[in-house]
Amino acid sequence: MEFWDFVEDFHSRVGPGHRFSKEGLQAIQYIRAMMKPFWKEEYATKHPIREHLLVAGDIFYFGLIMMREKLQVAETLVGFDGIRKRLAVPKEFDNAWSEVDTAFRFHIAGVPVEFVPTTQTEQSPDLKLVIGSEDVWVEVTSVNPASEDRVSLILNQIFRMSFMHKVRISGVISNPHNFRAFTDFESKLQKAVIDAKTNNREVTINSRGVYTFRVRPQEMKAPSASDDEGIFVGYSGHRPHIERIQGALREKTGKEYHRRGNWYLVLIDRLMNDDEFVRLLASDTGEVSGILSTYPDVIGMTVLIPAGVNNPQIPSSALGRKDRRLSVYAIPPYDTEAYVEWENLGIVNNHSQLFSEVFRNYPRNLEGFLKSRGLEWR
Repeated sequence: MEFWDFVEDFHSRVGPGHRFSKEGLQAIQYIRAMMKPFWKEEYATKHPIREHLLVAGDIFYFGLIMMREKLQVAETLVGFDGIRKRLAVPKEFDNAWSEVDTAFRFHIAGVPVEFVPTTQTEQSPDLKLVIGSEDVWVEVTSVNPASEDRVSLILNQIFRMSFMHKVRISGVISNPHNFRAFTDFESKLQKAVIDAKTNNREVTINSRGVYTFRVRPQEMKAPSASDDEGIFVGYSGHRPHIERIQGALREKTGKEYHRRGNWYLVLIDRLMNDDEFVRLLASDTGEVSGILSTYPDVIGMTVLIPAGVNNPQIPSSALGRKDRRLSVYAIPPYDTEAYVEWENLGIVNNHSQLFSEVFRNYPRNLEGFLKSRGLEWR
């Protein structure tokens, strides 16, 4: 059975009884049809979207429905054909989806937006906004290196297994850079889950120097009170987030196409946790503001943390700064989302406020959009 056939069959069997299962299955069928011209069966084992497709539950179905809604909006925008192909390719999906998501934010805020086609001979920004009589260019990029994208995929697999099979999984990833060691991780984890459930025992899987995980039935107590319940990730050569932000800014401002005129940078961080978010806000970010002020065409920059930051303790040093805004807000059915925005104080430009409003008002804009489509989480 081919991958997409398996996915549809899976949800046809386990979906009934969930409030959003019918429309969730329709969303899956829509996504399948959209990717079909460029899909290869070999993509099934490594495409990031599989982690969204192989789990049942209303919160997951609603997530797929939202994905469909964003894609339907994207299909109406100029330049989407190039994005469609990239969404089907595993290594390009995350970046392409970030562009779709960012374009959606501008669209529902009433800002005219287009995808900028790329060519083999010329680099280009990702989005073009039309603000009054001016064009504003937007670059959307991830600050996560490939090793962290790998960690994100693994954590999704662990979450899915824990939820579906009612097991507790804990352990540590000590070296996410060793890609080869993770090639059979999912099959090892599946076998461990079955063993733990069947024999009512704790099972350990490991790859020496790379990862160690313990799996046990949900109702089983930990062997000792000191055993850790969480999942810990250690990075070899891990750079602080503030350095990544600065590096991304330097890289993007060095591109030739930024000579076109006004442009804005949106950085996506898929793995920033609460502590890292607080450290980012507490950091001396004068260097970021200093770099921005040397580029008269750069309106500003937003760092978006869509993974969810749960009520971080915002340090007083992060508040009241003229060059920076921050916001943490709820987006049902997900937990929270946060962003930090830097404004370029070295230029006088009315567009800065527009960008701030697009991100700050996203929850309200999203709620209005979903109601207009007859969709509500609660």
